[in-house]
Amino acid sequence: MKTKEKYVAYSSIEDEFKTFDTFNEAEVWLSNTYKDLIDAEMEIYSEDSCNGGDYIAQITHRSKYIEIDSIKDYPTYDEINGEYTTEDGEPWPYADEYDSVGSIVFQGVGNDN
Repeated sequence: MKTKEKYVAYSSIEDEFKTFDTFNEAEVWLSNTYKDLIDAEMEIYSEDSCNGGDYIAQITHRSKYIEIDSIKDYPTYDEINGEYTTEDGEPWPYADEYDSVGSIVFQGVGNDN
């Protein structure tokens, strides 16, 4: 997924989200979903389309993973105890299936139009 795009559009006709660099690109894509209906000789719009179910939104925040701890910081493998440790002998305090521990935060993005 690209992370520079500034707009997201949803088409209830296609049941699909797409992201775009500009509002105009999003508007053209969304408008084309209606054109496709006409080209297919389906002259009826869905109730969702008629009542705000299709939209274009500006992206203001994006998710980012913030690493709190990593197994890379525990470079020594202690074969006796079967665990990774720091050079000082501190064991990896998480389950073996995790290489990294962290959290997801949402960071504001600049949206210069």
